[in-house]
Amino acid sequence: MNIGVIGLGALGMLVASKLSVNHAVTGYVRRPEQIERIKQSGLISDVNIYNVSTKLINDIGHHELYIVCVKQTHLNDVIPYLKKLLDDDKVIFLQNGLGHVEKVQSLKPKVFLGTCDHGVMRLSDYEYSHKGEGKVRIASLRESNRNDAVRLVEALDYSFFPVEIHPELFRILYEKLMINSVINPLTAIFEVPNGQVVENTYLNKLAKKLTKEGADALSLDFDRLWEKVKEVAIHTKDNHSSMLRDIEQRQLTEIDYINGYIMKVSDQPVPYHECMYNMVKAKEQR
Repeated sequence: MNIGVIGLGALGMLVASKLSVNHAVTGYVRRPEQIERIKQSGLISDVNIYNVSTKLINDIGHHELYIVCVKQTHLNDVIPYLKKLLDDDKVIFLQNGLGHVEKVQSLKPKVFLGTCDHGVMRLSDYEYSHKGEGKVRIASLRESNRNDAVRLVEALDYSFFPVEIHPELFRILYEKLMINSVINPLTAIFEVPNGQVVENTYLNKLAKKLTKEGADALSLDFDRLWEKVKEVAIHTKDNHSSMLRDIEQRQLTEIDYINGYIMKVSDQPVPYHECMYNMVKAKEQR
C-alpha cells in the first residue's frame, strides 16, 4: 500500500518507520532541515534504521491512505490539504484528546479515528526511542465505511506493529482522554516522570480526584478508569509525558484538547481539571 504519513514527530516517526517495512511510505513535514536529516541518516529507532521518503507538506501527493500524526495544536494547518482529497480517499487520524472529531466530520474522504498506546519519545528530527509496545486501534467515523476499516486493518496489521478494529472506539478515545487528563498535566506541572503520579502520595491523591471528577463529567466508570490510570503510569513510569516534553521545549501543549475539552463538554463544575488547565497555561507563558 502507498501511504502518506503527515507529521514526523515521535508518533509519526514510529508509524512511518514500522509501516515502511511492508509498504511504500512517504512522510510529510514542515521544515526542509528535517527532510535533509532524514535523507542523510534515515529514521533511527534505538538500533534500527528505516529508509522513509520525506517531502514538505506543500508537496503532498496522492496516496491510497493518509495517516495524520500531527498534534492537535497543528491540525488546523493540515486540514486545508485534506479538504482537497476525494470522496474515496482514506484518512486515519491519530491524535490525543477529542478536539479533532468536530473538525474532521465535514471532510469528503473516508475518515477513520484511531488511538495509539505505544510508548515513544522523540530524540531529534530523525531519531526516536520506542519506550513501550502497544497497539493502534481504529474505527470508521461513518457507519458506511466499516468495511473499509476491516480492509485497512488487514493491510496494516503485523505482529511487530499490531493494528486492530475496536467496535467501541469512542469509549476508548474517552478513556485515553481521561488518562491523559490526569497523567499529562500532573507530570508537566510538577516536572516528574509518569510513575510519580501513583508513587508520590500527594500526586496520587490529586490523580484520583481528577479521575473521579472527569469520570463523573463524561459518565464513565470511575473504578475502571482509576485502574487504567495506575496501569499506564506504572507501565510508563520512567517516561516523560508529551505535555512535560512540550513544557521543557517551551512549546504549546495539547491542554486545550484534553482538560480543556472536559471543561467544555461537562455540564457540571470540574474545578480540579480547571486548576490543571490554568496551571499548565501559566507554564506555557513562562
